[in-house]
Amino acid sequence: MNTNFFSLINIVTLLLSVLFIVFGIYSIKKNKGYFGRKVVISLLLGFVICITATIRDGYGFSNDSIISFDGNISALFSILGGIIVLISVSLIFNNNIQYRKLIFVIVNIIFVIKLILMELIRLSVLL
Repeated sequence: MNTNFFSLINIVTLLLSVLFIVFGIYSIKKNKGYFGRKVVISLLLGFVICITATIRDGYGFSNDSIISFDGNISALFSILGGIIVLISVSLIFNNNIQYRKLIFVIVNIIFVIKLILMELIRLSVLL
């Protein structure tokens, strides 16, 4: 686990997280359509954030990781990720713009919940 707050991986994870939130808010406010593309961008950006957070926290790579590889919290994050993938795949079968916007909002909310949960767990371990 990386406890140095000014390390490169911490800064990259923070910047990507801020970019993800700004992208979600901007996309919803502008409401110009193309929510299928926006969901794909959110998926890719969220996946990169998950990878950088995994590297930062040593998940599955070291003995001093924040959460255990086979614990309940790990299962919760896996279930949330599975939900994101399943509802995103449903976009293939539905071309309704309102449905795509709803899925975009749901995907972003779930990713933000995952971010908040991970950071709260990380803070509780560090404090």
